[in-house]
Amino acid sequence: MRNGKEIHFNGLIEEIWAKYGKDVYYRQTKSGYFVTVEENGDGCYANDNGYFDMPEQIKFNVIAHSSGGLAIREYIRLMYKENRPVPLNSIINLSVPQKGARLVLGLENNFPGLIRTGIESFYNNVDTGTIEFEVEGRKVSYNYSELEKKTRIGLLKDKGFFSKFVTDLLSAYILYFIPFDGRKRVLANDPALYDLNPEHRFIKVLNKTPIPEDIKIYNYKVRAPYARMFEMLARSSGLGDSDGVVDYLDTSLDNIPDYEKLHITDIEVDKANHIPMPYIKPLFELRDTVEKKYGIMKLLVKSGKDKEENIDMICALFFAIFKEMDFIPEDFIKNKNYSVIDYFAENPVVF
Repeated sequence: MRNGKEIHFNGLIEEIWAKYGKDVYYRQTKSGYFVTVEENGDGCYANDNGYFDMPEQIKFNVIAHSSGGLAIREYIRLMYKENRPVPLNSIINLSVPQKGARLVLGLENNFPGLIRTGIESFYNNVDTGTIEFEVEGRKVSYNYSELEKKTRIGLLKDKGFFSKFVTDLLSAYILYFIPFDGRKRVLANDPALYDLNPEHRFIKVLNKTPIPEDIKIYNYKVRAPYARMFEMLARSSGLGDSDGVVDYLDTSLDNIPDYEKLHITDIEVDKANHIPMPYIKPLFELRDTVEKKYGIMKLLVKSGKDKEENIDMICALFFAIFKEMDFIPEDFIKNKNYSVIDYFAENPVVF
């Protein structure tokens, strides 16, 4: 309320200007009075505690993680399009796929490679490997050699046509039929697979859009993830150094116009995951997943066993493959759940 009038604002700039501008103009519309960042509106009020002389003085420092950094660049593009100044002082990028995320480009095609790599590692240790876990206080343990004899993992071992067919089928089943949130959302339908594709029009348009030279940019770039599973997935997707999701080289802005004029500080991170590990029900409640999907999962074991024993064996097989990929969920959460966000919290930018 100002001078008996109820005045509204739309947008962050307008909000700050409404609260901290010295002389704030507003316009009357059919919907009421609204703050304007242009002078000579239909009215004006003064803020006793205002300290901005003009809206152009309002500048933001933005911390952006992953696709959030692309959202900021889209914001810059829209401000250019509307011929408005860009109210940014600095951008802190945490593993932002500036050139698009190549991992998502080929996830469907490369996911079978991750499975095959895990199988190969299983067979490298088939004579000595063991896996042990508990089910409602009951201890379950298997030798790899026992799992190899009693399951159909051998169908996935070779690199022939049939092995490829079965691996692709298992991969498609994981990607399209097992909800990773425990409800309905499957990995293959994650919007990132489309929006962050390096060939997507969104990425191509951004790479034609410059960034104002006066904005300070800090790029946190990660060399390697903590869990070998993430590194294996990245390698199977053709990535080099990465945080398991975003390639180190793709965090660079060197392909946009006037790149050489930008003030960029690169901050090297030796080891960090892309995000703090989220709770993924099929992994953390594997037995529940196997029980619900038993109709297809039982094909992994040979006949002649009861359902309970089959479920134990299927879980043991998956746990063994997880182990070979250096991914044991409980251990990961306890000892390896360290992301680029955590690194930034411990090593912030100091202006």
